[in-house]
Amino acid sequence: MSKTRKTFTIGMAVALSTAAVASQAQTQVGTNVTLYGVLDANINRATAGEKKNGGASVTRMNDGHTYGLNGSRWGVKVNEDLGHGMRAAIVLEQGLGVDDGTLKQGSRAFGRQAYLGLAQAGLGEVRLGRQYAMHDEVLVPNNPFTGSTVMFPGGAGLTNTTSPLLPQFIDGPRIDNMVQYLSPSLGGLTGQVAVGLGEGSTDRYQGVKAAYAQGPLFTAMAYEWNTDRSTDRKTNKTLTATASYNFGAFKLMGGLQSARDLSGSTGNLTAITNWTITGPTTFVASKLEAWTAGVAVPLGALTLGGNYTHTTYSGAGSEVGLGRIAAAVKYDLSRQTAVYGGVAFATDSLKEYIGEKRMVQVGMRKAF
Repeated sequence: MSKTRKTFTIGMAVALSTAAVASQAQTQVGTNVTLYGVLDANINRATAGEKKNGGASVTRMNDGHTYGLNGSRWGVKVNEDLGHGMRAAIVLEQGLGVDDGTLKQGSRAFGRQAYLGLAQAGLGEVRLGRQYAMHDEVLVPNNPFTGSTVMFPGGAGLTNTTSPLLPQFIDGPRIDNMVQYLSPSLGGLTGQVAVGLGEGSTDRYQGVKAAYAQGPLFTAMAYEWNTDRSTDRKTNKTLTATASYNFGAFKLMGGLQSARDLSGSTGNLTAITNWTITGPTTFVASKLEAWTAGVAVPLGALTLGGNYTHTTYSGAGSEVGLGRIAAAVKYDLSRQTAVYGGVAFATDSLKEYIGEKRMVQVGMRKAF
């Protein structure tokens, strides 16, 4: 090797080593990067109502986004300390189906979340990008396991004869092109304001939320609505509220939701394109009223949970009800690994018209 080439090689090695050390120092001192993920799968046996398809049963394997503890995902979080109480952050989170290996959320690269934010300790945070809708954040504490399973009042919903998805609680989890402000905590009280721009191709989203967390008490409320991109009409006016109290030996929780002027137009916050209800009568629902109450009992690594959720759908002079009583158990094998199981039974006038009149499930979740 020539002296010139040898000198060049040594110089390149020193430069690369210096750059690597500098980059590592920056990561350790100012920027924190986290790679994380969850895989969740469950097997369930669903028996349909007699008016749905003769009460036939089907055994299915689902990814955790349907009746699981969590939807499977992987993601990257970056937080950079800018000094003077300021920080910058990004979140990129991709949803996937562990049952079949496909991408979720319409096969988007990062369909679960994709946003960047800028925060100041005393002023709050502004986030730009694809983010969770406010009612989804309010719904999570309504569930004894804070995930889906057969106890979740939102989530997967129940298949009806005409509607591909019939939610008991509306839960359209994410909004595109969202600008959101999150306030700092003031004695446990926080607030949020958000707008999903719509950009002329989907209905605009607007929402406000307030939450209070102090000791064993948590309560939150969100009000959201769409503005139709063609008519400027206000639709899907939805109020969602929840409260929970942790007594130590057990935790009680409850919530309610009221939605008016339901619409299935593009970009609606309900994530439902067809509000036709098929039951004793067939009609298009324009109004939803729902409530839920539950309990969680921790017994070391074991947690027992149960709840009841009831929904009334109305419109065009018709009204029908659907209830669901559910119980589930979760056992933590470690901080990152859990197994779970549950049963659920539908009640009220729609129970014979849905695909999940009875449900039994078992599943497993692994986080990393």
